[in-house]
Amino acid sequence: MKMVRIEMPRKEWTPFDNRVFTHVLKKLQGKSSAALYFYLYDEAYHSGLGIVTKTASRLAHLTGMDARVTKTSLDELKDRGLIYNASEGIPRSRTQTDTWVVSHTGLDLKKGGWTPVPRIVIHKYIRRFPNAVLLPLLLFHQHKSWRNECWVGVAKLSELLNWSKTRVRGALRRMIQDDEWTSRRTGLPRPLTFTVKKKDGKRSRHYRVLAVSYSKEKKKSERTVGISPRFQEL
Repeated sequence: MKMVRIEMPRKEWTPFDNRVFTHVLKKLQGKSSAALYFYLYDEAYHSGLGIVTKTASRLAHLTGMDARVTKTSLDELKDRGLIYNASEGIPRSRTQTDTWVVSHTGLDLKKGGWTPVPRIVIHKYIRRFPNAVLLPLLLFHQHKSWRNECWVGVAKLSELLNWSKTRVRGALRRMIQDDEWTSRRTGLPRPLTFTVKKKDGKRSRHYRVLAVSYSKEKKKSERTVGISPRFQEL
């Protein structure tokens, strides 16, 4: 039996149900709906109850989204059955706010079927660059083979996110190229790199999410995953 260690403080990572990557994201059509769902999922899981108690205007502030975009995204997530409003708040009230129940957060970690995602990806990278929702999806593919790279193609990423291939390519380019990333002025380290490898006469890009480090210990029964040193103080 393989021993798996998550070398991150418990409050600094979130286990995402793999169905989020294989079934949920492809249902979404709104440009910012996936980014909002990642935020709600993360907050709901760490609440211990699967809920988020915040008004739409507060969510807009915390995610950096426009208020109207947040409202539209919430409506889509409700329509898709990914969240529901267990209780509606009172406008401008600090004590009686909306309570959102978020799907897929009730995990039994012992059963597997989840991918660990550092919370800095959700609260820092996606907040400053919403198309960084690609990062958890790439981590999902890295995690399947427990490697520091994955070679999923643009066409597959486009399918899983319900994005155009142009949007996928643009997001990858902005997170890979130093000048593109620096021009966004996020104040964060560049999050992604790639190498081109050739096999059987075919070339493919192998992506690596730089914030995460996978390793297979000398003892074949042990595997670890943690936050890469440069990203630990973010």
